[in-house]
Amino acid sequence: MSEMSIRAELPSDHSAIRDLILEVFRETYGSGDAEATLVDELRKQSEFGPNISLIAENDGVLVGHVFFSGVRFTDHLDIPVCALAPLGVYRQHQRRGIGSQLSMKGLAECADQGYKAVVVQGSLQYYPRFGFIPIGDTNLHTIFNSDHDMVMEFEQGILNSVSGLIDYPQPWHALI
Repeated sequence: MSEMSIRAELPSDHSAIRDLILEVFRETYGSGDAEATLVDELRKQSEFGPNISLIAENDGVLVGHVFFSGVRFTDHLDIPVCALAPLGVYRQHQRRGIGSQLSMKGLAECADQGYKAVVVQGSLQYYPRFGFIPIGDTNLHTIFNSDHDMVMEFEQGILNSVSGLIDYPQPWHALI
């Protein structure tokens, strides 16, 4: 039986994480370079709050990765918020709960770091299982203006008290 573990990334993991992002996003979305470069650039700065980067290993081999970075409510700069992206698991290891475990551990770490909410742009079938709701159900919008933008709160009622734009650090703007 193989053993899966989740831990914070180390600098020595960066190359393997980049390879994972490139492969997973090319296979799934036909992209990859932009997402890998995004993570590289966000690691160099934490303009809007701390980054959280976790990897999943199966018998010591990297099989999955999730990254969270600080973003901000432009009209409520005092409320810390972060974005989940990217999340990736090698195809041969998908459908085993690894992405869910990475997401849940990362979301718990975000709450522990003091973030009050988290946004994601992704599958409307996947992310609601963690508590994400369509951003259209709130008074918020992101720089992406996508039907796939979602948000969840860590602090009950925080989304009722905010409105306006969720802005992202500059490296994200290359994806618009």
